[in-house]
Amino acid sequence: CLGCEGICENCVEVCPNRANIAIRVPGMEKHQIIHVDYMCNECGNCRSFCPYDSAPYLDKFTLFADEKDMEDSKNQGFTVLDREAVKCKVRFFGETYVWTKGEETRIPDGLQKLMEAVCRDYGYLLRD
Repeated sequence: CLGCEGICENCVEVCPNRANIAIRVPGMEKHQIIHVDYMCNECGNCRSFCPYDSAPYLDKFTLFADEKDMEDSKNQGFTVLDREAVKCKVRFFGETYVWTKGEETRIPDGLQKLMEAVCRDYGYLLRD
């Protein structure tokens, strides 16, 4: 969604487990869709209904419950290490980083804002 000109929420609407979630990210005009790994059973329903030759459960930026779940996946995404500090472990284009809000990083601004929004406004998605 960070690079898409259109708004499509098919993957959000058709997921029987609600593993694809539209979130509001301050500073971004359109909401963003993230994939929540621990809620997904990889049924492929989102792929079937995607008009963009995509598999959202594999392609969307993914929120992982913990570092182990992140290691067990090839998806690009993140796990929150410290919600209060907004510290995350992030996989982006094959590189893995530990990022804390305010630090210099190669992670795009849009992804930083997305992770911050999850920590700040969507804590119910995080597992302890």
